[in-house]
Amino acid sequence: MKLYQIPAELEEIFSYIDQVLADESLPENEKAGKLASLKDQLGLIQMERRQKCLWLSRQFLNLQAERLAVNEQRQKFSERVARLDKQTESIKNFLGVILDAGEKMSDEVTQISWRKSEGVILRCDPESLPARFTRVKVEASLTLLKEALKAGDREAGQVAVLEQRQAIAIK
Repeated sequence: MKLYQIPAELEEIFSYIDQVLADESLPENEKAGKLASLKDQLGLIQMERRQKCLWLSRQFLNLQAERLAVNEQRQKFSERVARLDKQTESIKNFLGVILDAGEKMSDEVTQISWRKSEGVILRCDPESLPARFTRVKVEASLTLLKEALKAGDREAGQVAVLEQRQAIAIK
């Protein structure tokens, strides 16, 4: 039986228990036998449910551990990429200093050439720039909204709702 099928199965058993208890035409010994059988079925299903839930929680822990290991490797690779970026940039800058501007070189594997580009160098702090030369990113401050909602702020109540949640914890 699949885990998602268990609640429906439990509901079916409880419904059948109600039917047995409500049926006054059944002798007491037959009722007791059917109820004992249903109790055994109920115990087996609950045990299966427990086993499946615990198996899933073990799967969760395994995936979480694998995620940590992969993340650690990603960090190592990120550090390696940063190191390689620094090395390539250093070589490029060194060649820029050693060679005369515009001097070209090539062989069958590589080619050194120059291209023109433009860039802007600020002579002041970005905060002191006129508004037309700046960008503003608007973001909702969920922490401030939460505090305002808890304090009963009407304006916050018009734009947001405080929601109570239950988060499962698997350790």
